[in-house]
Amino acid sequence: MEIREHKPEDLDRILEIWLNSNIDAHNFIDESYWTGNYEMVKELLPKSKIHVYTVDGIIVGFIGLKEGKIEGLFVDENYRNRGIGKALMDKVKSKNSKLELYVFKKNEEARRFYKREGFIEILEELEDESGEMGILMRYTR
Repeated sequence: MEIREHKPEDLDRILEIWLNSNIDAHNFIDESYWTGNYEMVKELLPKSKIHVYTVDGIIVGFIGLKEGKIEGLFVDENYRNRGIGKALMDKVKSKNSKLELYVFKKNEEARRFYKREGFIEILEELEDESGEMGILMRYTR
């Protein structure tokens, strides 16, 4: 097990986890929403600071951070509920006294996780592109 900064050659695996995790976690949003945003995310992800979690050299999860905002926290479905998400969150919390993230209201599992991690719900609003309600959450050390 290792947490490290991503390398350019990690991008395909990171995107694979991003796509599969979003489709899995957001069954209330059509899969085409995620596949339709794939190329945009592929372009934007490298502009974030990304930490990957590896097991035997294979990336099984990642967290992306840009200017104090968590752009995403995703774990391969075969490695969930093993403390990987918490380890990645602990990594960014140790270096940031304030963090924000955006989560879909219907993603109750993620909301519970973030609340356990000390995030509070700040604002609820309609996310135009998906048509779903989203919640801005904030962590302050």
